[in-house]
Amino acid sequence: MENAGLYVAIAALLLNTIGTVVGVTRALGKMEVSLREAITTERKEIDSALGAIRRDFDDKVDEIERRFGETAASLREALRLSEKAATDQVAKLLADMNSFAMWSRDHFVRRDGFYKVRDDLQADMKALGKQITDGLSSMESKIDAIRDRGS
Repeated sequence: MENAGLYVAIAALLLNTIGTVVGVTRALGKMEVSLREAITTERKEIDSALGAIRRDFDDKVDEIERRFGETAASLREALRLSEKAATDQVAKLLADMNSFAMWSRDHFVRRDGFYKVRDDLQADMKALGKQITDGLSSMESKIDAIRDRGS
């Protein structure tokens, strides 16, 4: 039995080691449960925060889409107004051109028409000069005939 103290010491060491392992295992199990609960709680908080961020992001995207739609509508309206203004200006310019064409037609003569009128006037003036000359010659003849009868 000399070794009985040694056996008791080994048995005590084994029991102590087994108790320590069981205690560490239980402590680790409790830590695992505690960590899982902490992770679950943090995950819920993160999911909640991410959900808020997603909702905020979606709201901002919706706002941007709405603003872009308003911008596009404003651009379409501005383009329509610009197009109408341009159409009105073109119509005014065409009316002014038409007025100028009418005024030019009424106040100016084409070159060919001018030459024709000039030639006609020259011919009429020559004919009138010939008629006056013939008329004067006729009058002189009559005056001479009357003078010759009276002398």
